[in-house]
Amino acid sequence: MTPLEIINRRQSEILTEMAALDKMRSGNIYPNKKTRQNKNGEIITTTYYVFSCKDENQKTSSESVPTDCLEEYQKMVDNAQVFRKLGKEYEELANEKAKLVMTDATDKRAKKNRKSK
Repeated sequence: MTPLEIINRRQSEILTEMAALDKMRSGNIYPNKKTRQNKNGEIITTTYYVFSCKDENQKTSSESVPTDCLEEYQKMVDNAQVFRKLGKEYEELANEKAKLVMTDATDKRAKKNRKSK
């Protein structure tokens, strides 16, 4: 397999992996603790979760995450991170592919010029 074929194959795999990622949310999930005292004087600490993200204007927004949805939120955040990582890899491969194509074109042009002399 040529380097170009290897790059094309990996790019195809990346696109397939990206398409398989269903739901995504860019942001983070943070645990918060809430401490209160009940009627008996006992101190009760509960943990709740907040999803925080930035919009296109870099404005931060937060929303409460229901405990029963925590796994789903975490999966969406993980999917967004995987998607970004795959996108970066795809871009790097596209750059490498362009270098290979341009080097090949330059080499062919140089050979053609040597033959014509």
